[in-house]
Order: sequence, then structure tokens, then C-alpha cells
Amino acid sequence: MNVKKDYIIAGFIGFFVALLALLIFTLLQSSLSNYALIIFGVPVIFAFGVWLGQFLGKQIAPFFIKFSKYAVVGFLSASIDFFVLNFLSLATGITAGIHIGLINIPGFLLATINAYLWNKFWVFSHDEKMHVDFPKFFAVTTLGLLLNSFILVLLVSHPFLSGVSSLLWLNISKIIAVAVAILWNYAGYSFFVFKTIK
Repeated sequence: MNVKKDYIIAGFIGFFVALLALLIFTLLQSSLSNYALIIFGVPVIFAFGVWLGQFLGKQIAPFFIKFSKYAVVGFLSASIDFFVLNFLSLATGITAGIHIGLINIPGFLLATINAYLWNKFWVFSHDEKMHVDFPKFFAVTTLGLLLNSFILVLLVSHPFLSGVSSLLWLNISKIIAVAVAILWNYAGYSFFVFKTIK
């Protein structure tokens, strides 16, 4: 295990998450006061997160080592998913209803491919052939997509916060849906796809 390499990879991923976040804020027409802080701060935070996972993995339980890297990959995948959803939502004008589930699919699929590659080769370092583990990965992630989309459609159709724009509520709902899907996917990848937990 090359720990320094893990920190570099985490910083690299953090840089792309920062870029995608800035693009998302631009799409949402939100103003930010310090772009440099985001561009340089997020990679440092991600590298620190992997360091913390290594530390906790040695002190408490090995689970933290993989989970910290999984979280970093999850942020990248979520950023891809959010960017595509916001881009398609603005392009189509759809921010609620059953159609939001349809425009949720492309970003989720791109995020899934990203997540598969990073999880297979970096997080779980799984040496099974792609034709063996990708169908299992896709099955777990497809169920995650259904769960993600169901929660998203449910929340945007029944907003419980007043005074927020429909686009802001879409993003709040997406955060909740992504959080549930992340937990589902990690359990599925660990127990079923890459079988790191017996």
C-alpha cells in the first residue's frame, strides 16, 4: 500500500470536485467570494480525509482506510451527478415532477462509471475480471439509482421547506437522495461486489 500515492490521488480528485462545484455554483448563479480557497482548499481537505482514514484505520478499525477513499470517490461521483442534473434541469426547465427522475439518469450513469473505475482500481483494489464484477456493481448501483430517483421525486414533489426556490429545493433533495444511495452502495460494494467484508 503506497500511502503517499493515496494522498496525491485524493488531492487530484479534490481538485476536480472543486472545479465541478464551481461550475455548479455558476449554473445556480450563486456568488462565491473566494474561488482560490475552493480550488486549493478542497484538495487539501480530501488528502487530509484519506490521512485521517489511514490513522483511524490503524488506531480503531481497518474499515476507515477504505471508507475514507470511498468517501473521496463518492464526492467526485456526486459532483458529476449534480453537475449533469443541474445542467439538464436548466437546459430543459424541469425542476420537479416525474420528469426529474428521467433527467436524473444521465448524471447518475456517468457518476456510476466513474465510481466503478475508482472503486475497483483504487478503493477496493479488486483483481476480479471486469466482466465478472461490473454486472454486480451495475446491479447494486441500479438499485441505488432507483432509490436515489424515488427519494428525489418524492422530495421535490412534496417540499417541506418554505421560502426556497424550486432549484435550491431540487439540490437539497438531491443531497438527501445521494446520502441514502451512498450508504446503500457502500454496503453493496463491500458485501456483494468486491466482497471486502465477509
